[in-house]
Amino acid sequence: MFLFFLLFNAYADASQLLPKCCQVDEEVHLNVTFQCRRDVGRRWQIFTNETQFFSRNVSGVCNDAFNDKFTYFGVKDGSKIEILNSTINTDFLSKCCPWNYAYNSVKHSCEESKQDGIFTGVFRVGLPHCSVIEDITHGHDNPPFQEINNFNIILNNTNKEISKNNYCRDKVSESLNVLRICLDDLDVCDKKRCIRKCCPDGQSFVNGKFCKNTYVRGIDLEFIGNIENPNGKSMSLRWVLTKNYFLGSHVLVHGYQGRPTILPRNDKNHKLFKNGTFLENYNNQTQLFLIHDGAYCIEHAVKKTKKLNIDNYALFLILPLEIKAKPIPLKIIINRYLLCISCSFLFLTIAFYTVSKEIEKLFGKTLISLCVALLVTFILLIYLGFHQAPPKKICLILGFILIYFGYCCFTWLNVMCFDIFWTFGSPKQFKGFQKQAQDKKRFFLYCLYGWGFSLLLFLITLLFYFVDVLPETVKIHIGETKCLIENPYGNFADIVFTVIPIFLMEIVNVVLFVKTIMYCLKVKNEINKMNDNNESSTSRKKKFNANKERFLLIIKLFIIMGTSFLFEVVSSFYNFGKNDVTKYIEIIWDILNSLQGVFIFIIFACKRKIIQKCKLRFYKDERRTSLSSGQTQTTSCGNNLKTT
Repeated sequence: MFLFFLLFNAYADASQLLPKCCQVDEEVHLNVTFQCRRDVGRRWQIFTNETQFFSRNVSGVCNDAFNDKFTYFGVKDGSKIEILNSTINTDFLSKCCPWNYAYNSVKHSCEESKQDGIFTGVFRVGLPHCSVIEDITHGHDNPPFQEINNFNIILNNTNKEISKNNYCRDKVSESLNVLRICLDDLDVCDKKRCIRKCCPDGQSFVNGKFCKNTYVRGIDLEFIGNIENPNGKSMSLRWVLTKNYFLGSHVLVHGYQGRPTILPRNDKNHKLFKNGTFLENYNNQTQLFLIHDGAYCIEHAVKKTKKLNIDNYALFLILPLEIKAKPIPLKIIINRYLLCISCSFLFLTIAFYTVSKEIEKLFGKTLISLCVALLVTFILLIYLGFHQAPPKKICLILGFILIYFGYCCFTWLNVMCFDIFWTFGSPKQFKGFQKQAQDKKRFFLYCLYGWGFSLLLFLITLLFYFVDVLPETVKIHIGETKCLIENPYGNFADIVFTVIPIFLMEIVNVVLFVKTIMYCLKVKNEINKMNDNNESSTSRKKKFNANKERFLLIIKLFIIMGTSFLFEVVSSFYNFGKNDVTKYIEIIWDILNSLQGVFIFIIFACKRKIIQKCKLRFYKDERRTSLSSGQTQTTSCGNNLKTT
């Protein structure tokens, strides 16, 4: 045994000089004794001029693959064999494909090639331990990295260090090489198209859902009839291939958790977006498969039985191993109860303005109209908060109602901003019956805009939903993953039909505020120039202060609704659920958004004048009731006296 260790130490620094224990295409396995068998996995490639050391009947040291490890064996007299040392490959580089195979950068697979030469001696094959793999093709003389100590590399464009265990290299063609690197997470999917592959690198389904080393399968997207290119346009696969479009530019995400179920192969059923999202039409239902959810994967499958004959690429739906209720996100749990509170305060606001008779004034009518629009919106959101997955038809109907009343919320805010601007800027003031008639006319026009313009925007949205004339980048999707206009990666329908109209309304509000402030300053200067003892000056100052107070209230409302809208715009472009910090920022912002009804009650109803009017109305009704009761009792007593 001591001789074995001496020989091992002598050869440890020059493993390529050691003979291979078995033949080139074999590995060592243990069956009572150490024997050679065909290397099916081919994860280790060992090339030396000397092979079949076990069969020489001599003493010495050889190396070979054993139990997926590179192992040194000591042999005595050709019969007694012992393991000297084994390693999981820390000292060896990886070739992306087996010997005499080159890398196919379109299918992310290996294909036979006599032109090899990147590696000699001992090397590993592929990156089966990596879940996310990105390919970087480059010219032979222009590598995108620099080698540093111990075969680790640094990428030129990011200065990121990659350990030798987390990359592989290979040839693509006579002029191109490929560098494949392991990534830690799915952040790359925000920049590049990611596609989920069921099996680890180099493997595919064989005889059912068993991943076996095949190397030559990879990912072939030919079965997908509609593929969106990085510019957002869709094209057929034949057009793509004839134009030499580089289909292999996607990043592969390997593995799945659950039970894969094959979906029927029909190129008309599948659509691949540029972010790796799949649109699947099956059984008259449309479903989106997102890369982050792990709800799908693609793989080549081979299974041949009497009832089944599969030898092709397919899309697999990943079902959970156990049927469990999907946990409800924390923000939805919080929001649905806060929205209930918000609705209660909106009811109180409407009640306060009704009891105090402020609803009879033009400002009160516009405020109540806004509260009604918000109330309907919040009630629908509460329903969706408690019913996460309603039937598609119900989801579609609720989505359309939400879109309409969402428009109404901001058109009525628009109306309130215009009304205060008109109040300050109008030189002529009406009184008595003239004012009532003028207010009725203005409120009718406000209703035409507040409810009517929202209806026009809604009908335009409805038209483009049912009439398929828009390109995919702005095509409206409702009821597929949520009961609103959806914003999958590369689709801007939500921005075009929701964000832009509301954003334009907010710009108009800002302009009206600026104009109102200018009028406010002008009126204030005019009042200051007038004689303070003048009755006209006192009346005008009183009216000015009342209008200024109302103006400040509307500014507060604008800030509340405007910041809520601003967050919705930002969330359309950025996924706040990507990390813990932004996730909690989203929760805090959603809490503030859900409490809009509370803020409106505090701003508009919790005013001394409103509360006093409500008290006065209540006491009047109570006094009227008691007087009426007293009169009834007096009349009853009088009748009794007459009778006696």
